[in-house]
Amino acid sequence: MKLDSSIAAVVTGGASGLGEGTARAIAATGAKVALFDLNAEKGQEVAAEIGGVFAPVDVTKTEQVQAAVDAAREAGPLRVLVNSAGIGSAARTIGRDGTIDSAHDLDIWKKVIEINLNGVLYGMRPQLPAIERAGGTAIAVQGDVGSEADIQAIFAAVDAAFGRLDGLVNNAGIVGPTERVDEMSPERLERMFRINVTGSIRCAAEAVRRMSTRYGHNGGVIVNIS
Repeated sequence: MKLDSSIAAVVTGGASGLGEGTARAIAATGAKVALFDLNAEKGQEVAAEIGGVFAPVDVTKTEQVQAAVDAAREAGPLRVLVNSAGIGSAARTIGRDGTIDSAHDLDIWKKVIEINLNGVLYGMRPQLPAIERAGGTAIAVQGDVGSEADIQAIFAAVDAAFGRLDGLVNNAGIVGPTERVDEMSPERLERMFRINVTGSIRCAAEAVRRMSTRYGHNGGVIVNIS
Protein backbone atom coordinates (compact mmCIF):
# COMPACT_ATOMS: atom_id res chain seq x y z
CA MET A 1 0.00 0.00 0.00
CA LYS A 2 1.27 3.43 -0.92
CA LEU A 3 0.68 6.36 1.42
CA ASP A 4 -0.56 9.33 -0.59
CA SER A 5 -3.37 11.88 -0.83
CA SER A 6 -5.88 9.22 -1.87
CA ILE A 7 -6.16 7.70 1.62
CA ALA A 8 -6.89 8.71 5.20
CA ALA A 9 -5.29 7.63 8.46
CA VAL A 10 -6.39 7.69 12.11
CA VAL A 11 -3.88 8.29 14.90
CA THR A 12 -5.05 8.07 18.50
CA GLY A 13 -3.04 10.05 21.02
CA GLY A 14 -2.05 12.22 18.08
CA ALA A 15 -1.67 15.48 19.97
CA SER A 16 1.72 14.70 21.50
CA GLY A 17 4.57 12.25 21.82
CA LEU A 18 4.74 9.19 19.59
CA GLY A 19 1.25 9.85 18.25
CA GLU A 20 2.11 13.36 17.14
CA GLY A 21 5.36 12.21 15.54
CA THR A 22 3.56 9.44 13.67
CA ALA A 23 0.80 11.79 12.53
CA ARG A 24 3.35 14.25 11.15
CA ALA A 25 5.22 11.47 9.34
CA ILE A 26 2.05 10.13 7.72
CA ALA A 27 0.88 13.62 6.75
CA ALA A 28 4.23 14.23 5.06
CA THR A 29 3.31 11.52 2.52
CA GLY A 30 0.21 13.48 1.51
CA ALA A 31 -2.27 11.26 3.32
CA LYS A 32 -5.08 12.93 5.25
CA VAL A 33 -4.67 12.38 9.00
CA ALA A 34 -7.42 12.35 11.63
CA LEU A 35 -6.04 12.96 15.13
CA PHE A 36 -7.93 11.59 18.15
CA ASP A 37 -6.94 12.95 21.56
CA LEU A 38 -8.33 14.40 24.79
CA ASN A 39 -6.11 17.49 24.52
CA ALA A 40 -8.27 19.59 22.23
CA GLU A 41 -6.01 22.66 22.19
CA LYS A 42 -2.86 20.79 21.18
CA GLY A 43 -4.76 18.41 18.92
CA GLN A 44 -6.30 21.22 16.91
CA GLU A 45 -2.91 22.92 16.70
CA VAL A 46 -1.18 19.83 15.32
CA ALA A 47 -4.05 19.10 12.93
CA ALA A 48 -3.90 22.62 11.55
CA GLU A 49 -0.14 22.39 11.03
CA ILE A 50 -0.30 19.11 9.10
CA GLY A 51 -3.52 19.80 7.20
CA GLY A 52 -5.44 17.13 9.08
CA VAL A 53 -8.60 16.98 11.16
CA PHE A 54 -9.05 16.66 14.90
CA ALA A 55 -11.66 14.96 17.04
CA PRO A 56 -11.75 15.05 20.85
CA VAL A 57 -11.86 11.40 21.86
CA ASP A 58 -11.59 9.41 25.06
CA VAL A 59 -10.43 6.01 23.73
CA THR A 60 -12.17 4.26 26.63
CA LYS A 61 -15.55 5.56 25.42
CA THR A 62 -16.63 3.36 22.51
CA GLU A 63 -19.35 5.74 21.38
CA GLN A 64 -16.83 8.57 21.07
CA VAL A 65 -14.45 6.39 19.08
CA GLN A 66 -17.24 5.29 16.75
CA ALA A 67 -18.41 8.86 16.13
CA ALA A 68 -14.85 10.03 15.46
CA VAL A 69 -14.17 7.17 13.02
CA ASP A 70 -17.37 8.03 11.14
CA ALA A 71 -16.21 11.65 10.90
CA ALA A 72 -12.71 10.63 9.83
CA ARG A 73 -14.09 8.63 6.90
CA GLU A 74 -15.23 11.90 5.35
CA ALA A 75 -11.57 12.85 4.88
CA GLY A 76 -11.02 9.89 2.57
CA PRO A 77 -10.91 6.08 2.45
CA LEU A 78 -9.61 4.89 5.80
CA ARG A 79 -6.59 2.65 5.26
CA VAL A 80 -4.16 3.34 8.14
CA LEU A 81 -4.71 3.01 11.91
CA VAL A 82 -2.21 3.89 14.60
CA ASN A 83 -3.58 3.30 18.10
CA SER A 84 -0.94 5.05 20.19
CA ALA A 85 -3.01 6.71 22.91
CA GLY A 86 -1.53 5.83 26.28
CA ILE A 87 -0.56 7.01 29.72
CA GLY A 88 2.04 5.98 32.27
CA SER A 89 2.20 5.91 36.03
CA ALA A 90 5.46 4.96 37.74
CA ALA A 91 4.93 3.53 41.21
CA ARG A 92 6.34 0.83 43.43
CA THR A 93 4.41 -2.42 43.44
CA ILE A 94 5.33 -2.81 47.10
CA GLY A 95 5.34 0.25 49.35
CA ARG A 96 8.64 1.37 50.83
CA ASP A 97 7.30 0.92 54.34
CA GLY A 98 5.99 -2.54 53.53
CA THR A 99 2.32 -1.65 53.99
CA ILE A 100 -0.45 -2.05 51.45
CA ASP A 101 -1.50 1.57 51.93
CA SER A 102 1.69 2.82 50.27
CA ALA A 103 1.63 0.23 47.46
CA HIS A 104 0.65 0.94 43.86
CA ASP A 105 -2.80 2.55 43.68
CA LEU A 106 -5.13 0.01 42.04
CA ASP A 107 -7.40 2.70 40.57
CA ILE A 108 -4.41 4.17 38.73
CA TRP A 109 -3.41 0.70 37.56
CA LYS A 110 -6.92 0.03 36.23
CA LYS A 111 -6.93 3.37 34.39
CA VAL A 112 -3.62 2.59 32.69
CA ILE A 113 -4.92 -0.83 31.59
CA GLU A 114 -8.21 0.63 30.38
CA ILE A 115 -6.47 3.21 28.18
CA ASN A 116 -3.29 1.45 27.07
CA LEU A 117 -4.69 -2.05 26.56
CA ASN A 118 -8.46 -1.99 26.30
CA GLY A 119 -8.38 1.32 24.43
CA VAL A 120 -6.65 -0.40 21.51
CA LEU A 121 -9.47 -2.94 21.23
CA TYR A 122 -12.12 -0.25 21.61
CA GLY A 123 -10.48 1.58 18.72
CA MET A 124 -10.08 -1.43 16.45
CA ARG A 125 -13.73 -2.49 16.69
CA PRO A 126 -15.06 0.46 14.63
CA GLN A 127 -11.82 1.10 12.75
CA LEU A 128 -11.42 -2.28 11.06
CA PRO A 129 -14.94 -2.34 9.54
CA ALA A 130 -14.25 1.18 8.21
CA ILE A 131 -11.12 -0.09 6.48
CA GLU A 132 -13.04 -2.99 4.94
CA ARG A 133 -15.78 -0.68 3.70
CA ALA A 134 -13.07 1.39 2.01
CA GLY A 135 -11.86 -1.69 0.15
CA GLY A 136 -9.00 -2.59 2.44
CA THR A 137 -8.33 -5.64 4.57
CA ALA A 138 -7.16 -5.74 8.16
CA ILE A 139 -6.19 -8.58 10.47
CA ALA A 140 -5.15 -8.70 14.11
CA VAL A 141 -2.32 -11.07 15.00
CA GLN A 142 -1.30 -11.81 18.58
CA GLY A 143 2.39 -12.25 19.20
CA ASP A 144 5.38 -11.50 21.41
CA VAL A 145 8.22 -9.81 19.51
CA GLY A 146 10.54 -11.06 22.23
CA SER A 147 9.92 -14.58 20.94
CA GLU A 148 11.54 -15.74 17.68
CA ALA A 149 8.77 -18.30 17.18
CA ASP A 150 6.11 -15.61 17.55
CA ILE A 151 7.90 -13.29 15.12
CA GLN A 152 7.96 -16.05 12.52
CA ALA A 153 4.26 -16.75 13.17
CA ILE A 154 3.34 -13.06 12.87
CA PHE A 155 4.98 -12.68 9.48
CA ALA A 156 3.63 -16.02 8.29
CA ALA A 157 0.13 -14.76 9.09
CA VAL A 158 0.81 -11.59 7.07
CA ASP A 159 2.10 -13.67 4.16
CA ALA A 160 -1.00 -15.85 4.22
CA ALA A 161 -3.41 -12.93 4.48
CA PHE A 162 -1.87 -10.46 2.02
CA GLY A 163 0.84 -12.21 0.06
CA ARG A 164 3.08 -9.14 0.22
CA LEU A 165 4.39 -6.50 2.61
CA ASP A 166 4.94 -2.81 1.89
CA GLY A 167 5.64 -1.34 5.32
CA LEU A 168 6.46 -2.06 8.95
CA VAL A 169 6.00 0.10 12.04
CA ASN A 170 8.07 -1.14 15.00
CA ASN A 171 6.20 0.17 18.02
CA ALA A 172 6.20 -2.78 20.44
CA GLY A 173 7.90 -2.05 23.74
CA ILE A 174 7.67 -2.49 27.47
CA VAL A 175 8.69 -0.60 30.56
CA GLY A 176 8.43 -1.40 34.23
CA PRO A 177 7.88 0.31 37.56
CA THR A 178 10.50 2.88 38.50
CA GLU A 179 13.33 1.01 40.18
CA ARG A 180 16.86 1.68 41.37
CA VAL A 181 19.48 0.36 38.97
CA ASP A 182 21.07 -1.68 41.76
CA GLU A 183 17.72 -3.35 42.38
CA MET A 184 16.98 -4.33 38.76
CA SER A 185 17.14 -8.06 38.17
CA PRO A 186 19.06 -9.53 35.21
CA GLU A 187 15.77 -11.12 34.08
CA ARG A 188 14.02 -7.75 33.86
CA LEU A 189 16.86 -6.18 31.86
CA GLU A 190 17.09 -9.16 29.52
CA ARG A 191 13.35 -9.08 28.82
CA MET A 192 13.33 -5.33 28.15
CA PHE A 193 16.23 -5.54 25.70
CA ARG A 194 14.80 -8.68 24.06
CA ILE A 195 11.50 -6.93 23.30
CA ASN A 196 12.51 -3.28 22.87
CA VAL A 197 15.76 -3.76 20.96
CA THR A 198 16.29 -7.27 19.63
CA GLY A 199 12.62 -7.70 18.74
CA SER A 200 12.60 -4.54 16.61
CA ILE A 201 15.72 -5.64 14.75
CA ARG A 202 14.35 -9.13 14.13
CA CYS A 203 11.02 -7.76 12.87
CA ALA A 204 12.88 -5.36 10.59
CA ALA A 205 14.94 -8.26 9.24
CA GLU A 206 11.82 -10.25 8.37
CA ALA A 207 10.26 -7.18 6.76
CA VAL A 208 13.37 -6.52 4.67
CA ARG A 209 13.23 -10.08 3.32
CA ARG A 210 9.69 -9.36 2.12
CA MET A 211 10.22 -5.83 0.75
CA SER A 212 13.82 -5.25 -0.37
CA THR A 213 14.77 -5.17 -4.05
CA ARG A 214 17.65 -7.42 -3.00
CA TYR A 215 15.09 -10.20 -2.63
CA GLY A 216 13.21 -9.35 -5.81
CA HIS A 217 10.57 -7.10 -4.28
CA ASN A 218 9.61 -3.48 -4.96
CA GLY A 219 10.88 -1.88 -1.76
CA GLY A 220 8.99 -0.59 1.25
CA VAL A 221 9.12 1.49 4.40
CA ILE A 222 10.20 0.67 7.95
CA VAL A 223 9.38 3.12 10.75
CA ASN A 224 11.03 2.56 14.15
CA ILE A 225 9.25 4.36 16.99
CA SER A 226 11.17 4.68 20.23
